[in-house]
Amino acid sequence: MSERLPSAQILLCGSSPEADLLNELRIASGMTNVAIAASDLPLRRLLALAEIAHSMVTVDTGPAHLAAAVGCPLVVLYGDESPERWDRRNAMGRPVINLGGTTQGNRVDTIDLDSVVRAWLSIASAQSSNS
Repeated sequence: MSERLPSAQILLCGSSPEADLLNELRIASGMTNVAIAASDLPLRRLLALAEIAHSMVTVDTGPAHLAAAVGCPLVVLYGDESPERWDRRNAMGRPVINLGGTTQGNRVDTIDLDSVVRAWLSIASAQSSNS
């Protein structure tokens, strides 16, 4: 993401108890354009960010529904839930790509990183052609 969009701010989001893990990920990335939002991201702020975001890669959570509702292009990673049951609908016709789910394994951490990158690159390409 950083290579494709070098001027972008990458935001790692999570709950307050996940802040230490998110910080470990930020440090491991070695990038200066990665920030953490763990205790300071109420829903209204998340909604505003999703409206202006280039895209989002997320696990199957409420913020994914919120992002789709405001037209943020998404890659959604599913664990033991079915993408067919919880598929997001993007009212603005922007891409929503589902990976994982019950037919492909029951754990998000088994989703191949290359698949996630390819899915995000297809969104990035679609965004570039719409700009």
